[in-house]
Amino acid sequence: MKSIKKNLIYQSAYQLLMVISPLITSPYIARTLGNEMYGVYSYYYSIAYYFGIFAILGLANYGNRTIAKVKSEGKEQLSKTFLQMLVMQICMLVLVGIVYFVGVPFWGGEYKSNAIIEWMYILSVGLDVSWFYFGIEEFKTTTQRSFIVKIGIIACILLFVKNPSDLNKYTIIMAGGMLISSLILWVQLPKYIIFEKVSVNDVVQHIKPNLALFVPVVSLALFHYTDKIMLGAMSTWQELGYYTNSDKIVNIPMGLINGLGVVMLPRISALSVSNESNKIEKYVNTSIVLSLWAGIALCFGIKAVDTDFIPFFFGKGYMRCAELLEWLSVVIIIKAISNVLRTQYLIPMEKDKEFNISVIVAAIVNVIFNYILIPIYGAMGAVIGTLVAESIVLILYCYFSKKIIDLKKVIFPGMLFLIAGIIMDIVLEVLKIRMSVESLFVRLVIEVCIGGIIYCAITFLGMFLSKRNSANRKTGRS
Repeated sequence: MKSIKKNLIYQSAYQLLMVISPLITSPYIARTLGNEMYGVYSYYYSIAYYFGIFAILGLANYGNRTIAKVKSEGKEQLSKTFLQMLVMQICMLVLVGIVYFVGVPFWGGEYKSNAIIEWMYILSVGLDVSWFYFGIEEFKTTTQRSFIVKIGIIACILLFVKNPSDLNKYTIIMAGGMLISSLILWVQLPKYIIFEKVSVNDVVQHIKPNLALFVPVVSLALFHYTDKIMLGAMSTWQELGYYTNSDKIVNIPMGLINGLGVVMLPRISALSVSNESNKIEKYVNTSIVLSLWAGIALCFGIKAVDTDFIPFFFGKGYMRCAELLEWLSVVIIIKAISNVLRTQYLIPMEKDKEFNISVIVAAIVNVIFNYILIPIYGAMGAVIGTLVAESIVLILYCYFSKKIIDLKKVIFPGMLFLIAGIIMDIVLEVLKIRMSVESLFVRLVIEVCIGGIIYCAITFLGMFLSKRNSANRKTGRS
């Protein structure tokens, strides 16, 4: 087996690029494309995203898990399994493409051309085979691909997007980049796969289990993208732009936390086959603690610096985002734990029913809250709906994963990290009031450095003392 550490380095490198990329492009887009046009882009992208998930169904998780289980059975069996799922994926892409183009004239509105361009995004999803590479734990290939394409996208945005009228150019760059990214992975497939015909029955056998994991994908999309569609339909492009930009700030650091789950899913799937439950429990609880440490630091860190960060990052006209981030940043902690339980227990252990129940209930609640609150509070209504939905998901995930969670290993670190986060937030809030520095950049550097030192000092010291006391107790017993 390939080293988890090596794969985690590759995945972390990719996620680091995903963090750096919006840090470069978002301020530029905010000042060139503008908040309103970015809201338009977000609306049509969200619609295209829905069609995209129907093109790939639940293969992101099902394909990854299935490939991980058969990779040790030889190239022939690996090829057969992959091709069966690939044929199903291509068939769905064709069906989705037809429905999308038939529907564009009805819902395209004044930005119909933008909706047509987004077809490239749907095509990129329908041709994406990254789930295969994740399943065989070949993260180097996907990371190298992502680096090259992402750098190209950044360069094109800086070269060609200059004002709000360049909305279609921006969409072409983003959707076209995704399509190129998907096509690159096909080049190396012959290295791992023997291409041969597969029967209809072989393809059909994957539909039912794939649909089982497709249900939560749709449900997850309901409260990750429906809020944007509902904001676009029930509020203004401006409110949608503010919400999307705030959501982006929250999701930038989430990429680093989620990278752990992407790496661990195939490993846990393989361990489940060999019934190594002790190792699975160890991995899950260690991951929860690590995710809590990072999630709480990011949540309170963003909350503490948002009033300086937003005008520096987006410009003075985006202070509405700071209001939204005060509450939306809490989602980071919730998502961090949910991601561990989803990718390291529920999915690899084939707890599909429990997974589905969790996200379906949360999705329904989210839509209800959005329907009631968005017309009244605009973007803040969507924030409240997201917080409630994500909280419900976490509560249900914890309930269905109670056999694997060791509270003794999780509660103390979690409380320690929470106290450290609160102290860091209080210190930084006082510092912001008393600091006489006018430069936003200098203020941010000071705040981040001091906040980081405070949080790390408290958490590391607390964990050190806890381990020492535990060791002393064991020595005393012996």
